[in-house]
Amino acid sequence: LPFATLADLLLPSNECALEECAEYLQKGVDEPQELDYACLYQSKKKYKVALEVWRDLYEGARIEEGEDGVQPAIELLEKLNVTGDLDPPNLLWEHASWILKAKPREGMRIFTSTER
Repeated sequence: LPFATLADLLLPSNECALEECAEYLQKGVDEPQELDYACLYQSKKKYKVALEVWRDLYEGARIEEGEDGVQPAIELLEKLNVTGDLDPPNLLWEHASWILKAKPREGMRIFTSTER
């Protein structure tokens, strides 16, 4: 298979029907697929929902074994900050505090990345 994970299939974009796929991912086969659920919303440019899912993973409100949601949140905010696609603009500030608390050094990339 050309895809290692379902997230690889979902990102960067796809033709999935958001509501149908979201419902499936929330039920999952054996358990909810939280990371893939967030990636689905990211692929549809629903960044606020994706970031909320990742924050919930970090805070323990959602659970997926081996995933705390911090790294994908850092990568998304870093990308959106570099490209200027932060919408709404306060999205970065809304999520920066929990990210910096979880991983201060890695979280600073959100603000310091210069890749264009």
